[in-house]
Amino acid sequence: MPSSGKSTVGRLLAEKLCYDFADTDELIVERIKMPIKDFFAKYGEEKFREVESEVIRALAENGGTVIATGGGAILRKENISALKYNGKIIFLDRPLEKLITTDSRPLSSDREALERLYNQRYPIYKSVCDAIVPSVLEPDYVANDILENYL
Repeated sequence: MPSSGKSTVGRLLAEKLCYDFADTDELIVERIKMPIKDFFAKYGEEKFREVESEVIRALAENGGTVIATGGGAILRKENISALKYNGKIIFLDRPLEKLITTDSRPLSSDREALERLYNQRYPIYKSVCDAIVPSVLEPDYVANDILENYL
């Protein structure tokens, strides 16, 4: 989910593993040359998901990379396949009440939208991941937990 710690924990984990790190949202912004929220407004979610899939596919083919995806990446089967080809899918499970809304996220810009997204995606996250890791403690602890127990 948005604000679950994917980028922060991912960077720490990549450092500990001596792997590269990639944040798909950052790479998408570089590619589309505008904020994601603006791209959504101009071109829609479907076009965004196409770009997202292209970025994920390219990253997964390289291997040796900890990839932090946007929360909707799991909505496409080809993304799940590409991510599993790259390695394990770790679901950072942060309770709904700890998630933060932000204007920069077009699908979770207010509390009601975030709750709707959470209820829609939570079962999908659980069904596609290789491990569910609680994400309520300090990011370094979460990264160490993943390293010691799930990889």
